[in-house]
Amino acid sequence: MPANLLPLYLELDTKVSEVLARAIEDEPSKVVPLNSLIHYRTSDGSKMSLLNDGAVSLVDSKGIVYTHTITLSNIISLTTTLIDDGNLEKGAAVFADTQTDNLLFVRGFDSVYSIGWADGATTLKSETLDLVDRLLEELLEQAVITRESDIESDVAITPTPTLDGTPEP
Repeated sequence: MPANLLPLYLELDTKVSEVLARAIEDEPSKVVPLNSLIHYRTSDGSKMSLLNDGAVSLVDSKGIVYTHTITLSNIISLTTTLIDDGNLEKGAAVFADTQTDNLLFVRGFDSVYSIGWADGATTLKSETLDLVDRLLEELLEQAVITRESDIESDVAITPTPTLDGTPEP
């Protein structure tokens, strides 16, 4: 690089750094994980994200995070059911609406679909809403039961090393 261009590059670097820093500060927080096929949020703070690898991320109303897995075919079947019901709006315009207490986001094969609503003012069919609510409740119950059964009181757990390697000749 020619020495006479160095001051120009330093000034440009400073200005660009300031602009990028402001852009990062203004960046909205991620509402929906990018790899989610279905994301459901209720007004009490509970969340359920069914991811494209079968993983499920759950957050209960107290903010406790749980993870779970279900088969990908079940997630795709639920996605198809939710899209075929015709209740969801094509696109993600619902994220711009600040009046939504509840949110349902579904990623289909050809587009994304979403709907948001304030408590008591949903246009979703009750069967659709019941289906998603039941799934959230069942997965949270299973996660809590699993977590509680993993914790045994008065039992000291000491890890024991195991040799898994193959000796070299």
